[in-house]
Amino acid sequence: MIFFLFVLFYICVLGVNVPEIPCIPMLRHLYMKWVRLTKPQPFKDFLCISLRTFVMRNCAGNGTQLWWN
Repeated sequence: MIFFLFVLFYICVLGVNVPEIPCIPMLRHLYMKWVRLTKPQPFKDFLCISLRTFVMRNCAGNGTQLWWN
C-alpha cells in the first residue's frame, strides 16, 4: 500500500472573491493580490503556526476595517 503525503506550503490567490481564510497549519507562504474578502471578519479562524510570508496587495473588504486576530 502506497501513501502520498501532500503538504501545502505555498498559496497564491489572485483576483477572486474569498469569504474567509481557513486554518492551514503547515502553510508557509500566502500571497493575495486583487482579492475581495466578503465576510466582515475573514481572518477570524486564520491560524498558521508555520507562516513565514504574508503578502496582501490591492485587496478589498466589505467596507469595514479588516482586523488581524
